Amino acid sequence: MKFIFSSKSKVFLYSFIFVLSNLQALSVDNLLKEAYQLQLEHSYIWKNLLHINDGEPSINNQDFLLSYPNFNLKKEFTMTLKSFFSRKNLDDAHAICKYPARYLWIKDALELSDKDFPKVTCSSLSKYLSLTSFEKMSLIFVSENVNSPSSMMGHIFFKISGKNSHNHITNDAVSFFTVIETINIASLMVKSLVTGMQGYFILKPYHLKMERYLKKENRNMWECELNLDEFSKKLIYLHFWELKDIDIKYLFTGFNCATIVSNMLAIRNKNYAQEQRLWITPKDVIKDAQKYGLIKLVIFYPSEDWYLNMLYEELGSNGEEIINQLNTKNIKDIKFSKDLKEALLEKELLIHYAKKEHKNNHLSKKTFEKIQTLYDKQINYPKLDFSEYKNPIKTPDDTQLTMGYYKKKKDYIQLQFLPASNYLHDDNREYFSENELKIGQLDLLINQNKVKVNQFDLYSMKSIVPWNPWTKNISKELKINYEQHYNNHKNYGAYNISGGLGYSKKIGEDIYLYSLFNIGLGYGDSRLYPYLFLDNGLLLYEIWNMKTTLNHQYIYNQDNSYKTYNKFELHQSIFLNENFNLNLKINYLDDNKNSEKNYGFGVSYFF
Repeated sequence: MKFIFSSKSKVFLYSFIFVLSNLQALSVDNLLKEAYQLQLEHSYIWKNLLHINDGEPSINNQDFLLSYPNFNLKKEFTMTLKSFFSRKNLDDAHAICKYPARYLWIKDALELSDKDFPKVTCSSLSKYLSLTSFEKMSLIFVSENVNSPSSMMGHIFFKISGKNSHNHITNDAVSFFTVIETINIASLMVKSLVTGMQGYFILKPYHLKMERYLKKENRNMWECELNLDEFSKKLIYLHFWELKDIDIKYLFTGFNCATIVSNMLAIRNKNYAQEQRLWITPKDVIKDAQKYGLIKLVIFYPSEDWYLNMLYEELGSNGEEIINQLNTKNIKDIKFSKDLKEALLEKELLIHYAKKEHKNNHLSKKTFEKIQTLYDKQINYPKLDFSEYKNPIKTPDDTQLTMGYYKKKKDYIQLQFLPASNYLHDDNREYFSENELKIGQLDLLINQNKVKVNQFDLYSMKSIVPWNPWTKNISKELKINYEQHYNNHKNYGAYNISGGLGYSKKIGEDIYLYSLFNIGLGYGDSRLYPYLFLDNGLLLYEIWNMKTTLNHQYIYNQDNSYKTYNKFELHQSIFLNENFNLNLKINYLDDNKNSEKNYGFGVSYFF
C-alpha cells in the first residue's frame, strides 16, 4: 500500500515538521538558559564527571569530551545537552547510551523525564545493567607493595554487589590500573611522570581480585562499604560505563587509581570535592572518605603471611611452642593455653601455619585434615577481629615538608620535601612492617651564598620485615638517587643506584634489628665505580611518643681505591601530633685517618 499526498498536504506536512523542529530547538535553548542560570556547568558534580583536576580535564580526548580539542566547561555542557536531543543514530552510538551518568544528572538537575528526550535503544548498556548490580557499593584498599612500581603506594578500587535482574548474586570489581612493561628505569620514569602510560578501566569478578592480592601478592585488603544514597550510587555506577572504552593515560603523580576514585566520590559530597591535595594516593582516598562520613562498615581481609606474622608477634615464644608440638607430638596431645583468648590465638596460628605448610607440600593431607577438624570445633569460639590492628586510616599523611638547621662544616638551613611517602624514622606503627619509601624526595642545603642539592631520591625504598620460621621474610632496599659519597675526607655528589637483601628481627614489641648487604654503582667526582656496603640498624619506639633510629654502614670501594670507611647516623624523632614531628640527627664519618661529624634538627609538617 502506498500513501499519496496532494500538493497542499505536502506543504502542510513540511510546515508541521518545520514547526516541530523549531519547537524542539526552542525547548533546548530554554533548557540551556535555565541550566546557565543554575550554573550547572560549574557544579562540582559536573566537574567530577569530567574528571577536572587543577582546572583541566585529566581525560583529554575526543572519545570522552564532545568539545575536544577546544574544551571548556560551558561548551561541554552545551554540546552534551544538545546531543541528548539528537534524533540521529538512536542506538548504542547515541549520547544517552554513551554518557548515561551525565544524562541522569542533567535530567535530574533540570527536573526532566525520559519522555522529554528521544527514545533510544541502548542494547550494550542494557546488558551491563542486567548482568551487574549496585545495591551495595564499597571501596577496596589494598596494602602497599614496595617491590612493584605500580603498587608501592597501595591500590584502591570499587566493588559493586547485589542481585542483578536475573536474580543472581553478583560481586564485581571496577578498577583503574596500568601495567609495567619495561625494566628501563629512565623510560619508566618519563612515561609514568610525564607522557603517561596506558591506563585500563575494567570490570572483573571480585573473587579474582581477592585471589590475586591475598594469595599471590600477599597484600592485605580492606573492604569499606560506602554510605551513599541511591542516586549517588547510580550516578557512579553509570559513570563506570562512560569510562569503559576510553583511552586514558595513567600518570603516577597526576592521574592514577586514587585520582579517578576520588573524582567519583567527590560526586557525592561538595566538601569532599573541595579537598585539595598535592598528590592523591590510595590512602588519601580512604582518609578523605572516612573524614566526610562516606564509610559505614569496614571488613578486613588479611593475607596469609601477614596473618601469620601478626600471630607470631602476638604470641612470641608461646607460638613457637605450639608449632614445635605439632612437629613432635600427636595432634590430640597438643596443649593450648588455659586463657581463652591466648588459646584462640594459638589455634589460629596452628591452623593457618598448617594451611601454608600443606599448600607448600610440607604437611600431609591427613595431618592437615586433623588440624582442620580442630578449626571446625573452634567455630563456636568468639571470632578474632584484627581490622584495627594495622589500619591505613591511622597512618600519617603521605606528603611532608621539613625545615631546620644543619651543621656540615658550615651552617645551613635545611629544606626537605617528600611528595610521597615516608621515612624510616617516621611513625610507621600502622604499616605492615617498618619501611621507608621516598619518591621524588628533595633535600636542599641553603646558606647566604648558595643553594646546594644535598640529595634527590627519584625512588628509594627499604623494607624491614622481621624474619620468622614460618613466613621466612627477606628484608630489602633499593635506591635510585643523587646522594653524597665520601672520599679522603671530602664529600661529593654522586649519581647512584644500589640495592640489597638481608635479615631483620623484632625484639620485643618496639625494637627492630636489621642487617642488609648491598651492592651499588656510583658516578661522582668524574669517576664511575662499583662499591659494596653493609647496612646495619636499630629501630626503637620509646615512651612519650618518640622513636630512635640508629644506622651503621660499612662501605667498601666508594672512592674506587679499595678503601673502606664507616658511616654512623643517629636520628631521634618526637611525634607531636598527626601533623608535626620534631627531628634531631647526628652523622659521623670515619675512614681510619680522617673523621667528620655533622648534626642538625628540624620540624616536619605532614599534609
